Amino acid sequence: MERLQLALWTIEVNREETLNFNRNILEACDCLYCMNFAEVVKRHHPVLSEKLIGLGIDAAIPNHVSYFDGEKGGEYLAIGNYHFSGTLVEGKWSTMDNWEDGNTAVMDGMEIGLSKEMELLPDNFPEPAIQVNFELRMPWILEENPEEI
Repeated sequence: MERLQLALWTIEVNREETLNFNRNILEACDCLYCMNFAEVVKRHHPVLSEKLIGLGIDAAIPNHVSYFDGEKGGEYLAIGNYHFSGTLVEGKWSTMDNWEDGNTAVMDGMEIGLSKEMELLPDNFPEPAIQVNFELRMPWILEENPEEI
């Protein structure tokens, strides 16, 4: 395991096992919402992508993502999670119910928190696992409109 600093947390991560699982087993959703999320992350969040790949996570392919209409000018709120194999060395855990300053951080526009509570952890994911919960406000950038389908 490799020791890394990720925002507020010091973690030990098994990057290669996580990368192997995410590249060879995790399936990307091909719905318009997930495709839009992937494009937004690829085009507008390079620092986030760089930080998460250090954990073995492709930021454009979350384990789970849900969309909600946003309050501002047509933006959407995406919430979801990623998983990586590792352990928390230092820092506070968060959950979606305990989401506050001190246990969450903003990285390149995405608010994240680390949790030991697993939601939809894929079968055979390498243990020990940590869940990265996220919130991201983002525009719709695809030409296709999900409301017209």
